[in-house]
Amino acid sequence: MWNSTTHYPVDQPEEVRRRARDCDFYKFRGRGLIQINGRTGYTHYVDPLLGNRTVTQMTDSELNILFAKPDFYCSVFCNYINDPYWAGSNSSAGWWRFYPVSALCSGQNRY
Repeated sequence: MWNSTTHYPVDQPEEVRRRARDCDFYKFRGRGLIQINGRTGYTHYVDPLLGNRTVTQMTDSELNILFAKPDFYCSVFCNYINDPYWAGSNSSAGWWRFYPVSALCSGQNRY
């Protein structure tokens, strides 16, 4: 099914589409003001806001509901800009340098 000549995901069985929505490539896609993405980014910036839950315990639908709330996605943004690594990208060399900003967004620095 994954290498089919049909139009994915529309032509796939509902069960395949439903399960795909909770795979990492879909569940941890870019969301919020700064498009937090990847399991590491979500874990680093979203988990601290969840109390006794983690993003890995949540479904894509639950994450959609959270990120639809301005108070939540603004809190994720605050976690992002308060990251100690942020100071490294906010320098006179240029705030929008690719590597430091990308590392912040994804929650890791392996580029």
